[in-house]
Amino acid sequence: MGRTIRGALLALPVALVVSLVLGAAGASAKLPEYGKCVATESGTGGRYLDAGCIEKAKRHHGEFVGEFEWIPLEEEKDFEPLELEGPMTFETQSGDKVECAVAGEFDSAELTGLTSQKTPLWVFEGCSSEGEECHSSVSIEPGEITNSFAWHEEAEEEGQPVPGWTGRLGFVAKGPEPVVGVEYNVKNAERLFPPVACSGAVGTIWFGGNKKGGNSFISTIGPTNEMTKTFAETFSESAPGIQAPAKLAGRHAVYIQAFRNNQWERMAISGPWIEHAGRSGFEIKTLP
Repeated sequence: MGRTIRGALLALPVALVVSLVLGAAGASAKLPEYGKCVATESGTGGRYLDAGCIEKAKRHHGEFVGEFEWIPLEEEKDFEPLELEGPMTFETQSGDKVECAVAGEFDSAELTGLTSQKTPLWVFEGCSSEGEECHSSVSIEPGEITNSFAWHEEAEEEGQPVPGWTGRLGFVAKGPEPVVGVEYNVKNAERLFPPVACSGAVGTIWFGGNKKGGNSFISTIGPTNEMTKTFAETFSESAPGIQAPAKLAGRHAVYIQAFRNNQWERMAISGPWIEHAGRSGFEIKTLP
């Protein structure tokens, strides 16, 4: 297990926030979705028989007889702390690689709706390339790469989106054993991080921010259809600079780019982390 984050998911650990509308009984027609399987107050009247809200209950005299009901997420929920299970690596197609050893103490993630979430707050430490230290232009500590600006900056102009990226939950693959992922998309011409400067030959790299495209990437996330207190979100690459998976089911392939030596080239992110969903747990539902 990687080092525990002490602080996306702000300067101090905050309590888990879960706001659910209890009147929204039954699963949404649009899956997958975030939510919670809860026991009914009377012990009956629910649509499901199990605590994962998978096995459907039958009706008796027109009423469901299950002990559990599915409550879709309606507002916000924080995932924290985050734990890196291995280094987080950023690699371009030409082979330039920046690797960060651990996550910082304030990393976190935030769900903002039924299928949506904010940019993860990333504060990586121990970042280097070819053995030479790397850091963001806004970082104070050596070897630190952070996107904290995307959480705290305001929009440049009135009516424009604030900096950062948005995540959308969806299927990577459907079927008896579905694979679920999160597609992150830039909301404007923002970059994933401020300029990353590395000592030695690598120099300065911009991660993301090409206005003509190349500003999206996908992770997988699980488990699904199970009430759990932890989720694993994993980024991977199929070849240098090629993100895998490349798309959500039914959508176009996406990619992210890096800018170095006056040109854009594709980049991939790889690395796993664990997201903590609080004492009561949470679920990603893929079955109706």
